[in-house]
Amino acid sequence: MTHLAGADLEELVKAKVDEELTNISSNMEGREGSRSGSKTVKEVRAVILPSLANILSVSASTAVITVMKDFTEKMANKAAEMRRYCLLNTNVNDRLEQYSRRDNLCVSGPEEDEDETGDVLKAKIIELADDIGVKLKPDDISVAHRLGKPREGGWPVIVRRSQATAQLPLALTLADSIPTLSSSLPIACLQQHTTIEEQTGVSTRWARLVNGSVVVGGGALHNIIQAKKQYIKGGPKAAAQEYRQHLLQLRPSLIRLAASTRVVFKLVDHLWRTMHGKNTKNSLDNGWNYALFNEVAEDVLAGTGVVMWNSTLPMSYLYALECIRSPHRQTLPSRHWNCRDNVHVGYILVSQYTNMVLNDYCNRFLGFGEEYCL
Repeated sequence: MTHLAGADLEELVKAKVDEELTNISSNMEGREGSRSGSKTVKEVRAVILPSLANILSVSASTAVITVMKDFTEKMANKAAEMRRYCLLNTNVNDRLEQYSRRDNLCVSGPEEDEDETGDVLKAKIIELADDIGVKLKPDDISVAHRLGKPREGGWPVIVRRSQATAQLPLALTLADSIPTLSSSLPIACLQQHTTIEEQTGVSTRWARLVNGSVVVGGGALHNIIQAKKQYIKGGPKAAAQEYRQHLLQLRPSLIRLAASTRVVFKLVDHLWRTMHGKNTKNSLDNGWNYALFNEVAEDVLAGTGVVMWNSTLPMSYLYALECIRSPHRQTLPSRHWNCRDNVHVGYILVSQYTNMVLNDYCNRFLGFGEEYCL
């Protein structure tokens, strides 16, 4: 149905009425010419009623069309307003949702432009990733926006990674030579570092963020647990071989990270449960496993710039001997001695380990010599 403007409809109705009145006059004159005498009611009705019906039909159609046109315009305007409202809400929700998601990166360092758009930010993140060997596409990034108003040096950027795409590797997260990238939000104490599984063999890793200045890691104990089947089938060397492959996958990332950040790799401690000899079916109870896994780590990570942290081994050995003498020794609630836990050392050692990390971090600024290092 063709919609007409109000003035056009008015002209149409007027023309139709004029046409019907002309028809009435013509019919009346024709009847007067063909017959003489007064007209009967029936004749007058036959002439007038069809024309009146046409006039009423056109008027009614015009009124309906006008009402429908106004209603359609109002609904179209309402729909447009609702679409605009939904788009605004979607944009706001996307931003708010980022503060509760774990699959985000906080990127500090990209220069900030005055009229910076989301697409421009995506391009900057893609370029940054490309500089360190990570290939990203625009579809890999769901949302990117600045935190706060423009300032000198640029505010950090929050980047939400698309769920269906590969994640940035751990090597991106704490390097000083590039703008700092860290998973989740900077206000979080614990931050999830998600890696590309094909590159590192690690799906998820948790670590405390220390401003990108020192990274402390390990993991041999969990690898010993995971290699139980290999240990039972092929012995300690077979289990250690799988650990070697994991470290070899991490080695390139650790080299890049250690080039700009102090990276410390902690060797696995002695546990008193391992003092029962090496002829055991449980890989965790075999003391030789621990020494073998530590040798593998020192061999694979040699020449990477990673600091091998072995100064805890004598302390954990003495702690294990004490727990063998007093297997039920436990101080509560502090758990300084916790011999009933046969897979972790007590806090009497953990506090010493913490002091070592703090010394290693602070001594660089205090100017102490190498004798104070780990």
